[in-house]
Amino acid sequence: MQPSPECQAHSLGTGCTIAAQLIRRLPEDPALARYHHFHPAAEVLWFRRAEAVMHTRGLSCRTGTGDLVYLPSMTPHDFEVERGATAFALIFHDPAQEKRLPPALQARLLQGPLILRADPLQAARIDLLADWLVEATAAKDQGTAAGLLDLLLRLVAEAGELVVTAPGPQTRRRDPLARLERAIALIHSDPARPLSLTEAAAACNLSAAYFARLFRARMGQTFSDYLQRYRLNLAAQLAGSSDLGIAEIAWRTGFASPAHLSARFTRTFGLSPSRYRAAAHRNGPAFPPDAKRQDGTSLSPNRDKPAWSPLRTSSPKLALDQCEG
Repeated sequence: MQPSPECQAHSLGTGCTIAAQLIRRLPEDPALARYHHFHPAAEVLWFRRAEAVMHTRGLSCRTGTGDLVYLPSMTPHDFEVERGATAFALIFHDPAQEKRLPPALQARLLQGPLILRADPLQAARIDLLADWLVEATAAKDQGTAAGLLDLLLRLVAEAGELVVTAPGPQTRRRDPLARLERAIALIHSDPARPLSLTEAAAACNLSAAYFARLFRARMGQTFSDYLQRYRLNLAAQLAGSSDLGIAEIAWRTGFASPAHLSARFTRTFGLSPSRYRAAAHRNGPAFPPDAKRQDGTSLSPNRDKPAWSPLRTSSPKLALDQCEG
């Protein structure tokens, strides 16, 4: 029986909208431990060289070399990567980045997960985009990274297949987060909306008491904690990447007043929104802390290590580039 997924609640750091990681493995390296999880960030994977089985939304299907995979926000997923020489990219992004795309493509992404089985020309282009995107995020150039991400999302939205219809062996399983999706969508689509636990439960056709227990069990935190942290992360992104006043940011993210936002922000992040904005403008937005997989391997990239190029033939052991603020 598949275990309940772990919630990687803060896969993007304060103020960070896009993060990219590049992973290479040698044939003698031990197999990667399976990690059934989900996170608020949407995810794009590019399998430059790998063979794997993907488990997501109650389905299992084969994927690997030449596949570009898109996973929407809050999608439980797990990959069984076969041992051998492997190279693949992980690209995490705030779902709000997808609003830069035309409405039809946004709608297509929301139907995901999606898989694009790239032809040789597409694969060469995706290789270049993935390599460039990692270099941009390592340099904290979120503007360039956003443009490159747009191109990858367009590719997978326009030419990708739904996992449910993608060719290859598949097995259907129950999605453990399906009953919470409407509440999570309400938070993400309108963070300024006053949303009580009772209203969120009603959107999921559940009683408030059962919804509260289910949310904590599946998400690893209470509904109110998740709602507040999502709003604070959004406020940090707006403070670090826009010229909006603190009062406007407070209004857009559901806080009663600038003072309320400032107090919560300072308590959570250790500095006020204004001080965070000054630091972000000076140094770039903060990137995630060194999160760990269940087997102890790092999930965070390291900007001090050289960016990987798909054209290189040497392949060091598991290397995730760390982008720290």
